[in-house]
Amino acid sequence: MEGPSKMNIAFKWGGIMGAVLLIISLIFYLTGMVDMETGKSGWLSNILNYVVSIGAVVMGISEYKKAHGDNLTTGEATIIGMLTGIVGGLIMAIYTYVFMTMIAPELLEAIKEQAMANAGSMDNEQEEQAGKMMDMFLSPASMSIMVVIAKFFLGLIVGFVAGLIMKNTAPQNLSSEEV
Repeated sequence: MEGPSKMNIAFKWGGIMGAVLLIISLIFYLTGMVDMETGKSGWLSNILNYVVSIGAVVMGISEYKKAHGDNLTTGEATIIGMLTGIVGGLIMAIYTYVFMTMIAPELLEAIKEQAMANAGSMDNEQEEQAGKMMDMFLSPASMSIMVVIAKFFLGLIVGFVAGLIMKNTAPQNLSSEEV
């Protein structure tokens, strides 16, 4: 029985993950639920992010298993989880880059200022070094890369755990001698 490939499943469910997370993020931003001084959107946003991400990975694995005669190995589930995470992460990375450069560039500056204020007292040289490090790690490009990496690892872990739970391999054909 030939069903959809792992990549087709990853594109479908990773796309759904990315689209839903993008919509949630925009809703939180447009309704003012994002603190413009710290860039934080609260616990509800974090919970929704994890629920959608984990749900998309598990649904992708479940679809793959059903399409392949209820056969699934832990390795297949892990691969689907990673691929789904990468696809969803790439969508969110593009959104993050556009958001931080075009929609709300002031948010990135506010995050940097808040981080410097939380750093405590530093001399001028330490402050300059900290500023350079923040510019490197809090740039739209590096934040986008971090989103992809985070979704990859989330997909890896969720895919592996779901694979352990959902695995089921086809029974071996027994010869008459073994029975």
